[in-house]
Amino acid sequence: MPSAVTLTAQVLSDRNVARACGRVASRVESGQTLSSSLNQSIHFDRSLVALVGWGEKHGALPEALGVATDLFDDHVEQQASLVRRVLPPLALITVATLMFFVILGLMIPMVKLIEGLSS
Repeated sequence: MPSAVTLTAQVLSDRNVARACGRVASRVESGQTLSSSLNQSIHFDRSLVALVGWGEKHGALPEALGVATDLFDDHVEQQASLVRRVLPPLALITVATLMFFVILGLMIPMVKLIEGLSS
């Protein structure tokens, strides 16, 4: 288990989580359970800690980690879906607002120029 956590730390792009994985690996090497090692860090979600703890108690750690993978994949997909739904209307509103101010910035000087010429 410590070597798996160490390898995970080596491939992570987030250096804070990678350092936390390194500390978890050293705790596991010293004899702590994986769930208690994860629980000592703020970098790991509490649902992951609970799933790992359940897997350790029931001798089903690979299955618990698989469930955690599915759970976090679903969470990422939900967040991406939210962004895909919210971003286009926000972009449209932003572009429309910018266009309004550009047109307004062009029209006000022209109206003042016409008023100045007509008087």
